[in-house]
Amino acid sequence: AKMAARKASRTIEVASEFTEAETRTHLIDANLAEAGWHTLRRGRELEFEVSGMPESRNSKQGRGFVDYVLWGDDGVPLALMEAKRTKADAEKGRHQAWLYANALEQMYGRRPIIFYTNGYDIYLLDDAFYSAPRRISGFLSKDTLQWRVQQRRLRQDIRRVSPKAEIAGR
Repeated sequence: AKMAARKASRTIEVASEFTEAETRTHLIDANLAEAGWHTLRRGRELEFEVSGMPESRNSKQGRGFVDYVLWGDDGVPLALMEAKRTKADAEKGRHQAWLYANALEQMYGRRPIIFYTNGYDIYLLDDAFYSAPRRISGFLSKDTLQWRVQQRRLRQDIRRVSPKAEIAGR
């Protein structure tokens, strides 16, 4: 009986589900801070308004609000993130994030890297370079995102690269 009482006293109630707002506050914002994203202002990094969205019940007059936009030093979005509540499958945010990426690319002339998450599962999709999303363990820093975006310009199409005979023919 003593052992059961001691075990019961160590039990801590933990919320099994967060709303989307709680997911952002308790999980996403904390993970972003770990990656160096400390300044999250409403209307800029949070709930950024975009135009050019397809008409739907969520998007009136082609306008929408991106949950998170991570900005580069040049004032152009490096990445965006679509957040879902913890109970939801993170994949539910993929299509909406893709639509937001289209809108931001149209507005700023550069395709942002896409994140979508339910706070626990985080996916990265850089569809300007490859098409398959990857599950990752945390968000990327500004420096890493800037490097990934820069790599898009620096990489050459391997189908068009000719090996140098003086090196390859040794």
